[in-house]
Amino acid sequence: MTSRHSIAVELGPRSYRVEVGPGLLDAAGGLIAPVLKRGRVGLVSDPTVWAAHGPRLVSSLRAAGIETTVHIAPAGEGAKSFAELERVCEAFVEAELERGDALIAFGGGVVG
Repeated sequence: MTSRHSIAVELGPRSYRVEVGPGLLDAAGGLIAPVLKRGRVGLVSDPTVWAAHGPRLVSSLRAAGIETTVHIAPAGEGAKSFAELERVCEAFVEAELERGDALIAFGGGVVG
């Protein structure tokens, strides 16, 4: 079985670590909770990634006491628009997320 690895990304005061390995979806809540200011996150995903892995991630976050607001953005290049950005922002404002809360881009491409 492959073990988890922590990779340091050295950027001076903006340095961070990247965790790589098996079981991270189920461990995500416990890893993320200590760095949150108030236990709330906004999560953006696309339909494909969400269907495959989203409920597991949210379950882990909620088990760690993290309140999670999810926005599913359309897949594809057409979603790279100010209109979709506006929908994401409106969803998170409606959920009363604040500027100190974390945002999770769960997927690649358009979501990131």
